[in-house]
Amino acid sequence: MNKPLFRWTCGPVLQQGLDILAESMRKTTKALGVDQWDWVVCHNGLTDENIDFLQKSADGLQIKFMKQNWATCPIQNEVRTPRREDGTFEWNGNKCGGTLWKVCPPRMRMDSYEIIMDNDVIMLKKFHQIDEWLNTNKTLVLEEPIRFYGRYDHLFPSGEGPYLNSGFIGLPPMYDFGSEIKKSWEENGSYEGLSQADEQGLL
Repeated sequence: MNKPLFRWTCGPVLQQGLDILAESMRKTTKALGVDQWDWVVCHNGLTDENIDFLQKSADGLQIKFMKQNWATCPIQNEVRTPRREDGTFEWNGNKCGGTLWKVCPPRMRMDSYEIIMDNDVIMLKKFHQIDEWLNTNKTLVLEEPIRFYGRYDHLFPSGEGPYLNSGFIGLPPMYDFGSEIKKSWEENGSYEGLSQADEQGLL
């Protein structure tokens, strides 16, 4: 089996978002062991200057960079971006759309374990759930204190958490994430114009 794959996703962000990703590349590779994983930054909507900054920040870390293609999105949904034409950013997730870019493509290494993490998350140390997950056929999902599922809220148990966050997802070998996303989308309304909350609920 190939090494497990760790992938960050980064779309149009302020410089602060790039700075956080640069720190995440340094800290996360150290926490998990840079030689124990293969590493890639999946990016969309970044400028040449943005990519140059990230590549320089990743110097010596053996991190690859891959430009994402919306054609690999597992569902039919329009491309929307938080960056306005004038270069400013839309803060309202209902206007700028969700972040389905993180699953473009849904899998990059089907025959191994694969983690997908947002650019604004930094792993400071390895937690035992990762080692446990690497020996199972289960998925791994981040827990958060806020319930944020959009139009898919009714699919989750009411009451107290745990509440799930799509900013960190671990997938086991041979799990066809793309097919499962499409199946859930089709069986639950085939919604278009997904917000950030909708995207999280779906994923």
